Amino acid sequence: MSVLFRMKMFLLISSFFFINNAEAARFRNSYISFDLPSNWSCTNEGTEWVCFSKYAKKKKEAMIILAAKEAGPQDNISYYKTYLQNKRTFSTPRGQQVTSAMKHVRETTIDNHVWVDALHLSSESDLYFTRYVGTVKNHLAIFMTLSAHKAHYTKYSADFLRAIQSIKVIDSKNPGPKLGNFNPSQSPGKIGGDIGNIVSIDDELGDDIVDEPNSKKDLMTKGFGILLLISAIGLYLYAKKK
Repeated sequence: MSVLFRMKMFLLISSFFFINNAEAARFRNSYISFDLPSNWSCTNEGTEWVCFSKYAKKKKEAMIILAAKEAGPQDNISYYKTYLQNKRTFSTPRGQQVTSAMKHVRETTIDNHVWVDALHLSSESDLYFTRYVGTVKNHLAIFMTLSAHKAHYTKYSADFLRAIQSIKVIDSKNPGPKLGNFNPSQSPGKIGGDIGNIVSIDDELGDDIVDEPNSKKDLMTKGFGILLLISAIGLYLYAKKK
């Protein structure tokens, strides 16, 4: 294998790496932490934390919502699994009746602790996939809902998986005064974060959504990757002439 060929392969692999990978940030509040993609940010919306991609403008392709409350008698993995196996029917802002579809409900272990993990379509908002992960620990019931429009779910699924696999519950005796009040026995379909209040009729998505980076770091990373790719092509053509 020639030196030029090895250099070409190295530059091609490097350009792919720099274009497709971004360093994750670590989100942390008083009761949970997890890996958040570098182009995402979270804000405290009263009793919930809501996270969006910085690329998103008015139309919300994807979001992550964190909710927690003091655990009650019904808060346990078995009950969550049973609850999340049920379909949900609701009316859209346009008055259409929608029935959700459950894709999976199972138990999973994250950081040596058992969580419920479920995936639904149209359980919170029409045509949105929503991934639910929830548990009870340290007298808290904690839920993370990760939602993305059906047309864009594949684009965000890897980020969602990384966020889920990196969850750590913080051992805090004082999780803070602002906790949610989600109660599945009283409010069907609202076991986690309510994306229906975020995705309004004006935010319905079409197929013309285009990501528009607004981060200089993201532009520099992609620009560097493109330069590496151009260099690799140049080396390849040079070697071919030889």
